[in-house]
This record gives sequence, structure tokens and C-alpha cells, in this order.
Amino acid sequence: MREHDEKEAERLICAGMKILRIGKDDLTHAGKGDEQKCMLAWLAHAHTMVSHKWLSDRLNMGHPQNLSAYIKRAQNRPPAVRLAAKVINED
Repeated sequence: MREHDEKEAERLICAGMKILRIGKDDLTHAGKGDEQKCMLAWLAHAHTMVSHKWLSDRLNMGHPQNLSAYIKRAQNRPPAVRLAAKVINED
């Protein structure tokens, strides 16, 4: 189950990055609480069961304990909801 969720989270993150037109380097250089990173974290968290540690490592968001606050920043905000709709409808 965990491996499946990680693959799905990776797919969602990659699709979101494509829509946002950001690359790996952008994730590395952006701040831990960057709005786009928060949206990607929220997207993956809302649709999979990956751990906060996995998400914080994947998105370079610092300590996993801070991830809940970052996810909450994006939760149900119009830009994040639009991103989720685009990613989900790509299927």
C-alpha cells in the first residue's frame, strides 16, 4: 500500500509541477513554505496516504512536523483547488 501511495503521490506532484511550470531546481531553491510547494504538498496529502516525512523530503520543505502548517496554507484555497482539478482531470 505504501509503495502504491508513494507512486501516486509522485505522479500527482509531477503533474502539478508540469501545470505550474516548475522544475526540480525550483523546488530546491524555493523557500520551505513556498506557495507552490504548499499546493503540491496539499495535493499529494489530500489524495494519498504518504507520510509527512516523505512529502517534506520530496518537496524540500524542511522538518516533517512543519508540514501540517504548510498543507493548511493551501487547503481549499482557490489556486490549490484549481491545480487539483487540472491534475485530477488529466487522467
